[in-house]
Amino acid sequence: GWGLFKILFLNARYGPTTAMLMTLAVLTFVVGLVSEQVTTLLYASSARAAEAAQAEIEKEVRDKADEG
Repeated sequence: GWGLFKILFLNARYGPTTAMLMTLAVLTFVVGLVSEQVTTLLYASSARAAEAAQAEIEKEVRDKADEG
């Protein structure tokens, strides 16, 4: 809180450990965003595949009902 405010707005000095921690925080945040996007893509493709399989099953059921 206060330390970050001093660094960003009051031009206070900071050491290498602070720079490393801020870099790791940003990197962790970006990895989380990428992970969320990958999960969304995987879920969307599996949902599309499930819908296609369900449509194929329904088509087969209709075809058999029409025959019988």
